[in-house]
Amino acid sequence: MADRTQELGYGISRTTISELENGKRKYVTVAELVVLAAALDTAPILLLYPGPHDRVINVLPHIHAPELQAAAWFSMADSSALLPAELPNDADAFAANTKRLRIAIEIAQLEAEKESAVRLVLGPADKREQAEQRLGVHMVRVVDGLTAQIESLRAELKEGFSDGG
Repeated sequence: MADRTQELGYGISRTTISELENGKRKYVTVAELVVLAAALDTAPILLLYPGPHDRVINVLPHIHAPELQAAAWFSMADSSALLPAELPNDADAFAANTKRLRIAIEIAQLEAEKESAVRLVLGPADKREQAEQRLGVHMVRVVDGLTAQIESLRAELKEGFSDGG
C-alpha cells in the first residue's frame, strides 16, 4: 500500500498506514484519504462510510442517522439530503451554502444527457439538417433545450461567483 501511494505521487509510510489500520492514529488528512482511496481503487466516501449503508451511525455527537443518509449529505450525492431533524440546522442557509455545488452537479448531469442525445441525433459526419431529416426536429430540439439549460445554469453559477454568493 505504501508503494502504491508513492506511485500516485503522495507517499504514505508503512508506519502511518499501520497506525491507521490499528487505530493508533485517530485522524487522516484529506490528502491521505484521497490517495488511500485511489490506492485501494475505491471512492473516498467509502473509506468514511464503508457500509452496511442501512445501519444507523453517529453522524455528529448525539445525532444518529442511517449511514446512507450521512454519506449522501457528506457527498452531496443527493443534493436534497439534509441531516436528521434532530440537528438544528437552517435549511435556507444550507441551500444557499450548497447552491454552487448543486448547480455544478446539475450542469454535469445535463451535459451527460446532452452528450447522449447528441450521439443519438448526430452521427459522426452528420450535419444538423441531416439529423433533422433522419430523426426529426424533435430530437434536435431536445439537444437545443439541454444546451439552453446548461448555458442558463452556467450563467447563474458565474453570477454567484461574481457577487460572492
